[in-house]
Order: sequence, then structure tokens, then C-alpha cells
Amino acid sequence: MRLWRAGRLRRAQQQVVRAIALFDGAAVVELVGALLTLADFEFQLARYADAEATLGRAIRLLDAAPRAEPCQATLVDALIRLANSQRRQGKLDVAEATLRGAIAGPAEHATPVEPLSAVNNALGVVYKDAGRYAEAAERYAAALATSTHTDLTACIYHNLAGLAHAEGRFADALTPARTALMLHRREHGPTATEVAADAAVLGAVLLGLGHLDEAETQLGQAYRIWVRRFGPDHYEVAVCLHSLGVARYRRGDPAAALRSLDEALRIKTSVLGPDHPEIAALQHNLAVVHAHPRPAR
Repeated sequence: MRLWRAGRLRRAQQQVVRAIALFDGAAVVELVGALLTLADFEFQLARYADAEATLGRAIRLLDAAPRAEPCQATLVDALIRLANSQRRQGKLDVAEATLRGAIAGPAEHATPVEPLSAVNNALGVVYKDAGRYAEAAERYAAALATSTHTDLTACIYHNLAGLAHAEGRFADALTPARTALMLHRREHGPTATEVAADAAVLGAVLLGLGHLDEAETQLGQAYRIWVRRFGPDHYEVAVCLHSLGVARYRRGDPAAALRSLDEALRIKTSVLGPDHPEIAALQHNLAVVHAHPRPAR
């Protein structure tokens, strides 16, 4: 993890793959831990199918292990990560089933409160992406009511802002977006990827409110963090470029807007494939800029 945090991404992956080979067939707890670390690296690098496969291997090992409470908590965490990987690939029904599996089962293996908060938060994101906004709001409320960890609470506020943004309630999104950013900045510092994710959401909210200057400031900050961390072809870079393209269009600069949107489309198509729903949203915005080079006043 020190190598990863230091930005030596390839070396960090090599080390964890070596650890997996050493633990294989011997130490289940250590092997599962190494697999979860590798899956986290893969997810952060937007290699979602690889993360899904790695997590599947870890979950099979956990399913075969005795159900002690620490093992159960690790299993729930792995299932949440698996669902997030599935969701990023557009497999929303599969992700929902995975998360429901995390809270199902015999009473003696009931999901502990804090992991249950994380499951509810993850389900909320799935429902939001599926357009099931009322169900998403219910899950986020349940998650927030039982969360006791700052990081999870910040993530829930981040997602509440994303939900309000998706519904067009930009004013309602502003406070949770700023709260998430404040909490994550306090926990991780100003250049953390968690801060970048929050800044991108806040930028999108400000864009919806028409506050272009601050929106571009937040989006630019997020963009620079992601590029510095993972390079220019990362999924989150494309997310920032999409919003920056919209901002540049609204400023009356269609050429800059097209450059940003075209680059976002290239990256997302490479990462997600041409049939992912996010590709359609980008293509729509590109079509708008081509058809109406100047935004309506």
C-alpha cells in the first residue's frame, strides 16, 4: 500500500500479485486480504471486469470459510466491492442482486450495523443509476442514520448530492456536496482522490446552478488530481472532461467544448465499451453542440 500511495502503481500491483502467489493454498485470511487489495487497485485503475473476477475469487474463499464475525464483515465488504465493479460495467440488476445477497441469510449471520450502512449506501447508488430515485433516497437515509465512520458518512453525503443532481434539484445538492468535500478533505488532505471525486460532484452541481466560475474551479481541481494520480486516460478524468465540456459550451466556446467532450467519449468508450449507458449521454451532448454551436440564452 505504501508503494500505491507513493504513486508507484505498477510496482504495487507486482508486489500484491507476488503475495497472492505466496499465500495461495496456504493462508486463507492472508490470501483474501491480498486479493481484496489487488481488486481495489484494479477498481481504482478502472479495470472493472478484472476487479470483478478478483473479488469473485475472494468471495468463493470466504464462502468456504467458517462464518466467524470478522469473516462475515469481510465477506460483506467484498460483496459491496463486487457490486460496485458490476455497477460500473452497467450491470445494475446483477449489482442489486449481489448487494441483496450481502444482507440476506440466516439470522445468526446477520449483517452488522456499520457494514449494513455501507450496503444501503451502495444500493442507493445502484438505484440512482437505474433511475429509481425514491428507493435510492430511502437507502441513503437508512445508511446515514446508522453510519458511525467519517469516510462512510462523507460518501453518503457525496451520493445524496449526486442523487439531487440527477433529479435536477441543484440547490438541494449543494449542501451535501460541500459537506462531503469538507469531510474528505479533513480526513485525507486536499489532493486525495476522495477529494477529487467530491470536487467533481460539487462542480457539476454548481454547473447546474449556473455558477460557471466556481464550477470550473472545482472541476479543474478534480481533473488535475485524477490526471496526476492515474494519468490522462482514466475513467474519472473523462467524468471531469464531460462536465468541463458542458461548462465551456455554456460559456459560448463550442470548439473547447467539443475537444473536452470528444476526449471524454474516447476515454469512456475505451474503459466502458461502446454500449454503456454513459456513452449515450456523451453522444447526446456532442450532438447538441454540433447542432447548436451557441447555447440558447
